Amino acid sequence: MRKLFIFIVILLVVSISGCEEAGLLISSYSLTKDTITIVFSGDVAFTPPRSLRVGSSDYEVDIYRDEGTVTLFRLGHYGLLNTTDNSITLAVLGDFGDLSVGDYNIKIYTGDFMTPNVAAETENFSFTAWNQTNSDIEIIIHDPDEIYVTVAEGESEPLLEGLVKANFTLFQTDGTKVDFNFSSGPPHEYQLTPISGEFSGSYYVRFIDATHNPSNEYFTIGE
Repeated sequence: MRKLFIFIVILLVVSISGCEEAGLLISSYSLTKDTITIVFSGDVAFTPPRSLRVGSSDYEVDIYRDEGTVTLFRLGHYGLLNTTDNSITLAVLGDFGDLSVGDYNIKIYTGDFMTPNVAAETENFSFTAWNQTNSDIEIIIHDPDEIYVTVAEGESEPLLEGLVKANFTLFQTDGTKVDFNFSSGPPHEYQLTPISGEFSGSYYVRFIDATHNPSNEYFTIGE
């Protein structure tokens, strides 16, 4: 009888632990035009671009666009803007245009992203409406020691002047944020230089301000 009691206690402890991990899950979320903040019901560890660890279990986090029961595509590329013990804030990277068009949801899953084993997902949502003037960020120089960018209103001039460092975020392709020195040259050109060393590899640079819709651009420095 004593052995049976110990076995039941162990089984109960394992079951409770498993429920805690499976119940990670999403406590709340909030959206802007191109970012999402996800708050989890407990502590998590996040590694860009989409790896989530809960206890000893590993998951992926992705934003999918679904239509009924059919998955159309996933957004797939994110920049990590901020993280806490139980939350992450991601910027959507890539040329998806107006994200407020269409229904999306967050999926937490294991396995292949094409056929995910979904552990949790949200109801469908839409990003905040893109109701301001579009922007178009362009890389005009990308060398190991400097990156020059301009930002046009729409897809042509005028080029925006008076921008500051806070209008730009630089990410490695895995979503890790990269700090940089910032200066403006001519009124509409902006220079990003390394804090130390050199730029190397592939990056996304993102633009955002209070009066324009966001934009981002992908580029590669060197081989």
